[in-house]
Amino acid sequence: MLFPRLALAVLVSTLFGCATADLQIIVPGGSSLWWINNSDNNLIWTCNDSPYTQFNVLIANSNTNLLTAPLPIISTLDNFVCAKGITKDMFNLQAGTGYTIQLTDIFNNTHIYATSQPFEIKPLGSAYPDASATPTGTGTTSGTGTNTASSPSSTATGSTGSSIKSSVSGLVAFVALALGVFAA
Repeated sequence: MLFPRLALAVLVSTLFGCATADLQIIVPGGSSLWWINNSDNNLIWTCNDSPYTQFNVLIANSNTNLLTAPLPIISTLDNFVCAKGITKDMFNLQAGTGYTIQLTDIFNNTHIYATSQPFEIKPLGSAYPDASATPTGTGTTSGTGTNTASSPSSTATGSTGSSIKSSVSGLVAFVALALGVFAA
């Protein structure tokens, strides 16, 4: 009787471990979602399903001619915010490609929770990405930037993890059924 319950406990802990979503950076990243140097930009991530409550924000580039080491932009950002305007005063880097945003542990920046897709920082005066380039729909957020001294506008909308919640609900029903079978 002990072995089936132990096996069930291992199965449940494995399935619950798979049910949590990873933290992902939506904006910036990729060839169609860039930032403008010395301008206001947006940072958007999947906050609703993230297992982390806080993180630091760093910008990195593997090209040491552009950036020699990851540069902290924001210290201790709350995950529930979902989107953050990055003002022109937060960084002034050389225009170029291969930049990434890293969301890291607040106590150890080498413990990286998420890394964006590589993106470009375009020169001051360049056009912002079209709003239609920002992923929208279930589980994502949308945002747009402005080329003014004011903060960029952003909207953070999306799923509250309904697909994960339904998976967990199904798992709970399965566990309840299995416990009933094993208890018999």
